[in-house]
Amino acid sequence: MNRSLRVSLTSLLIALSLIPALVVGTALGWGIFQRERAQVLKFERQISEQATDQITTYIAGAETELSTLIQDPDLHGTNVLAREAVMREALLYRNTFDELALVDQLGAESSRVSRIGAAAPTALHNHRTEAIFTEPMRLNKTYYLGFELSQANGEPLLWMAVPTLDVQSGKPDGVLIAKVRVRQVFDRVTSLPFGPNSTVMVFDATGRLIAHPNLAIVINTTPPIPAADGVAKGVLGEEVLQARRLVSIGNLNLVIGAEQPLADADASMRQSLTMATLLFFVVAVVAAAFALIAVNRISRPIRILAAATQRISAGDTSSQVAITRHDELGALQRDFNQMVTDLRTQRAAIDERTTDLQTSLDRQRDLLETVAQLSSPLLPVWDGVVVLPIVGHVDAQRGAALTTALVEGVAKRRSRVAILDITGLATINAEVVQTLLHATQAIELLGTHAMLAGVSASFAQHIVANGVDLSGLESYRDLQSAAEQAITRLNGQMRDP
Repeated sequence: MNRSLRVSLTSLLIALSLIPALVVGTALGWGIFQRERAQVLKFERQISEQATDQITTYIAGAETELSTLIQDPDLHGTNVLAREAVMREALLYRNTFDELALVDQLGAESSRVSRIGAAAPTALHNHRTEAIFTEPMRLNKTYYLGFELSQANGEPLLWMAVPTLDVQSGKPDGVLIAKVRVRQVFDRVTSLPFGPNSTVMVFDATGRLIAHPNLAIVINTTPPIPAADGVAKGVLGEEVLQARRLVSIGNLNLVIGAEQPLADADASMRQSLTMATLLFFVVAVVAAAFALIAVNRISRPIRILAAATQRISAGDTSSQVAITRHDELGALQRDFNQMVTDLRTQRAAIDERTTDLQTSLDRQRDLLETVAQLSSPLLPVWDGVVVLPIVGHVDAQRGAALTTALVEGVAKRRSRVAILDITGLATINAEVVQTLLHATQAIELLGTHAMLAGVSASFAQHIVANGVDLSGLESYRDLQSAAEQAITRLNGQMRDP
């Protein structure tokens, strides 16, 4: 009884549809999974907001301190010691700054004080071309250059520049540059209560890590930033559930990240899903086994056909497949065997035709060789005298064949005189003349005297019109005259002592 392939596939789909519990359970589990993760991400975003508030408040406080400092008259006075004293007092006031530098309107430092003391005049820098000077002067507002590590203790420092204003014009007449100590606020942020293995961290605009509970990886790490909140690679390479928040303070852009190991984030739902997963797994195994059997019944004949096709493509036209089905696949097997039979018949016909064509080609090649030999006959007319009749058209290929036949024939017969008869020549052109000259020069090198017979009026006119020099070549009107002269020449040479 024939069974349709469509019926087999329909049976498979029906079997899969009989496990709605698996589908419904999976959907419910996925909903719980998404809801729990959404709760974790929401909490992470709240932690990021708290960290954002603390950082912006701290940096705003540092900017306020600098704005207050630039209003001190002693800072703009000519007394260097008084200026440095004001700057040193600002360093010690709240322990906010690591270094302060006052820069004039030309970009040169007039004073620089750090926590280890004031810089000598020879150690002062010029910031004329640096963004830390040019940008606050141009924008007339606080400018943030970025973060660096302190050479003294390795803590992160934020470069900040506040323009100083001329009292009369209100325009910037210099810049107060500060290195802000941010470790204390970063330590508070990274220690926010957020679970036993959770982490709060800070990145700069380039993605560089600048705050983390593990100080050993700060600054030197640039982990990948995910495109959206969710599962990502953590700073240490493990999978985490992460939420990030972009913070903009003036031109300074920071990213606050809060992450939790994925195992911890999913712990709350893991137990509730374990038993359901086991049950669903059993059902899935049964369904997979049923599907495997059904698919194997379909795919095995196809694999056998594919293997036979590969053998045929390699040249084996004897391949046949067993007919194992009574559906569309069985029809395909029968058609495949018929195709192989047809291919075998066609190949035999092609081989036979190829043999016939090769035989015809060999016969044609022999005929061409015979024609080539007949087109350049070398005829002996007397002992020591041969004639080469040149008939028809002469091109470059035939000219080379005539020259070869003449030279080889003269050398073989040891002829003393060779007559080139051009009576039957169809056309006269430069190529024909060059062939005659090359042929006569070649045999004369062998000691054979060359004579030209059958010179017509058109040939003579062509020679004269083109200025060809044939003074060294004897020419005659017809072959008889040339032959008589050749025989007379040879008899005369024989009579001479």
